[in-house]
Amino acid sequence: MFRGFFALWLLLGTFQSTNGPLVHRVFVRTPYNASLVFEYTNRIIPEGKPATPALVQCLISQLRATGMFSDLNVTLKPIGGGNVDVEILPVWSKLKDGFIVKEITVDGFTAFDQTLMIKMLERKGLKVGVPVLKYPLPSIRNMALDSVREIYNSDSKRMYDAEEELSKLSFGFEVVYSHLIRLRLTAFDSSPCQ
Repeated sequence: MFRGFFALWLLLGTFQSTNGPLVHRVFVRTPYNASLVFEYTNRIIPEGKPATPALVQCLISQLRATGMFSDLNVTLKPIGGGNVDVEILPVWSKLKDGFIVKEITVDGFTAFDQTLMIKMLERKGLKVGVPVLKYPLPSIRNMALDSVREIYNSDSKRMYDAEEELSKLSFGFEVVYSHLIRLRLTAFDSSPCQ
């Protein structure tokens, strides 16, 4: 009995510390493409960084704000050594397949023409009016990379700079109206929860 109480006390002490336990791995349990969940999780509570209750709540609220989820269950499972695995069970909105891209914005990049990037993405199929979930985020990342390679194929220095900047590409989804979404491609890789 005392040993169980002591283990519980250590566990609670770990979770309530200001730093929190370190994230070892993130697991997402879903039959659908999990790239959106991983994108937000890697920005808010990435592997190797502390997971505090405040950051977990922030992750849940940020994912709900995308409109894609009706609920999320996030569990921190201790694995020893002050580390935890983060298990996420998203409950997708029944309307998820009806969400449409209303607007695409590209912000914070200086190594390439952001307006030209939007035009290139449109030529590749990512444009206003397509379903939001048509392209997984890794595909959009590849489209952006292919676009800068096409734009700067004769200028290797600018292509290198643009590729370097795109390595910091992060995505955001904002509900603009009902089922319409603003897709943001930004160069900001900081957590929205700080």
